[in-house]
Amino acid sequence: GIVLAFVRWPAPLYAQFNSNSNIDSAFFALAGQLVRDGRIPYVSFWDHKPPLIYLIDALALTLSGGAVWGIWLVTVAALVATLGMTWVAWRPTVGPTAAAIGIAWVAFSIGVVTPYNLTEGFVLPIQAASVLLLARWSPGRRGAFVPALIAGVFLGLSFLLRPNLIGTPGAVLTTMVLGLVLTGRASKLAEWFGGAAVGLALAVGPVLLWLGAHGALRPFWDQVFHYNTVYSTASWQARARAAFDGVAITTIYGTLLLPSIGWLVAARRLGTRGSGVTAKPALLFGVLRAPIELALGAVPGRT
Repeated sequence: GIVLAFVRWPAPLYAQFNSNSNIDSAFFALAGQLVRDGRIPYVSFWDHKPPLIYLIDALALTLSGGAVWGIWLVTVAALVATLGMTWVAWRPTVGPTAAAIGIAWVAFSIGVVTPYNLTEGFVLPIQAASVLLLARWSPGRRGAFVPALIAGVFLGLSFLLRPNLIGTPGAVLTTMVLGLVLTGRASKLAEWFGGAAVGLALAVGPVLLWLGAHGALRPFWDQVFHYNTVYSTASWQARARAAFDGVAITTIYGTLLLPSIGWLVAARRLGTRGSGVTAKPALLFGVLRAPIELALGAVPGRT
């Protein structure tokens, strides 16, 4: 996957971007340059994405003195971080062999899909960190505040990239809540919700304060929320069709056999082991995440 990132997206050698969406990638780079020059999103330029990717590209271009290789470097760093955290999370959960197969699958998929300098690419390390958090979490832990706070931060960062990319941290948060309830620790829920709210505020609050200080909150609301609400207006039939088409498109990049078998096995084990499965939250997370991601991907009613 790392090798493919170097080969498929040679930004240090060419001015253009070789990404899954060259137009979007180039625009985000331009937006990052504008932000680096002191321009404010939604005021100096129009777009319906939340602002985190502009800030990432602005930081990347600052690291490289304005050269495009800075964005390339940050993209590769995001890929390396994703694979590293996924390995650390999966190895004690499924064993080294299965973890190695899974890492190879993820790396190859990323290399083929090429989500370079796109929101889908930069959310990958957040998703991996969310899975790592869940792998280290247990409903029997003494405190619920800190894990919920971290998960809330991940949820906020995912939202700041794109609202319908919150599926993985959302599934982690849901797994934690169900884990506490199923193990008779519902008394921790107040502490848990408090931590999640603080984490979400820590991620989103500074960005809102920055936009507010420059008079950009109203255009931010209009472009990111109002426009996306109108854009995503669709019938349930259209959303169902979009979900089906989205699943069909994924088969272009590889078989769905392994993930489908994995989901069915997790669902069966979850149903047969009853409450004992709460000792392994990964099972519950695996069962929850697939339909959540599918539903979020179908929200716009188009693929």
